[in-house]
Amino acid sequence: SALTGDGIGELWDAVERFGAAVGGKGIERRRADQARAWLWTELGETLLQRLRSDETVRRRLPALEAAVTAGTITPGIAAAELLALFTKASN
Repeated sequence: SALTGDGIGELWDAVERFGAAVGGKGIERRRADQARAWLWTELGETLLQRLRSDETVRRRLPALEAAVTAGTITPGIAAAELLALFTKASN
């Protein structure tokens, strides 16, 4: 507890054991991997938000979703069409 200090020593011991086990380079590598993963998460979320808010995509999306659900086109074809609309509208 931060209020009473109970368990703080044990927590710090665990942190030190972890640091000793992975070493300084291990922690740096893990942080770098986390930063890279965060980059891709941010990129994906931003692209999806922009794609979903694009008016051209929003107009075409219901028909493509219906076609995918009905099995008349594949999800890949629908996605390619939406991305083409989005990139064309972005230029």
